Amino acid sequence: MNKSSWIFTVIVGLFVASTVQAECLDIVNEVFNNETCTKIKTFKSKKVSKSPVLLVALHGDSPWNNPDYQYRFAKHIADENINLISVGMLRPGYTDPMKRTSDGVRGRTVGDNYDETRIHQIAGAIKSLKNTIKQAG
Repeated sequence: MNKSSWIFTVIVGLFVASTVQAECLDIVNEVFNNETCTKIKTFKSKKVSKSPVLLVALHGDSPWNNPDYQYRFAKHIADENINLISVGMLRPGYTDPMKRTSDGVRGRTVGDNYDETRIHQIAGAIKSLKNTIKQAG
């Protein structure tokens, strides 16, 4: 690789990385962690203290539909409880009915969705959410 090709590759890489992060700044609807953007929907109970409980609802494998029941579940739990921040999270590679897609690769929903990369993305997103809540409190 010559010098100009290398510089071009670095510039494109930085642009893509900054674009992904720039498109993932809505902390109520997405969480950025480890260079990935995971789509979420956040709901709060009517009364929330400075130290609320965090609940994260994940959908299961969804081979034929774009899942959104994790959002309805998260909203219901927040509506029925106190001191709770409830988050419906869209797993890596999945697209919801609003056409939002979490970064990552969606498997074929035959048990291949549970590899180390996808699990780390979900765990990292949850950790980021937890840290955001602590900082806000």
